[in-house]
Amino acid sequence: MPGPDGRLDQWNESALRIVNEYAGTWIRVTSNMELGAYEVVTPNNDSPPPDWPEEGFQSLFKKAFRGKVIDTLDHPAIKRLRGDL
Repeated sequence: MPGPDGRLDQWNESALRIVNEYAGTWIRVTSNMELGAYEVVTPNNDSPPPDWPEEGFQSLFKKAFRGKVIDTLDHPAIKRLRGDL
């Protein structure tokens, strides 16, 4: 997210550039602390583009977090944080 001045820091700017430039390709993103931004490492071989499932993002999200999503204010984790338990 942009800062109060409306600008992105170098980390976010580099991440956004990488997402737009390398969409649909296999890459590895590494952090370069000296540079203060992310860098891309491309593979040496020609791998086919990622094959995303037809199910869509919501289905993948549900599988990944299997019931570990806080979706109500009555969730036990929220109650613990409030000191209600």
